[in-house]
Amino acid sequence: MKAARSSSLQGNLLLETLDANDGALIARHVERREVRRGDVLFRPGDDVSHVTFSADGCVVTLVVPLQDGKSVETATVGREGAIGGVVSQGYLPAFGQAVV
Repeated sequence: MKAARSSSLQGNLLLETLDANDGALIARHVERREVRRGDVLFRPGDDVSHVTFSADGCVVTLVVPLQDGKSVETATVGREGAIGGVVSQGYLPAFGQAVV
């Protein structure tokens, strides 16, 4: 019999690909959070110790500041992926700003 998937894993395609056993291992560490357009998840220099998995209807952009004061959008992550400590495993300060 297949284990029921936790509702905390619903809405993100990356998390939804986990089999039931792997989903159960991670589900206890997942916290659903409401975010709004313009919310900043982390800024340059922050220690990023968590991973954010965007869910249905949420897109996060990674914006990197340039030396001349301008900035450039380097990545857009939707419900297909994750952003944050997944890259540095929480050991490096952020080089960009993640904005919903």
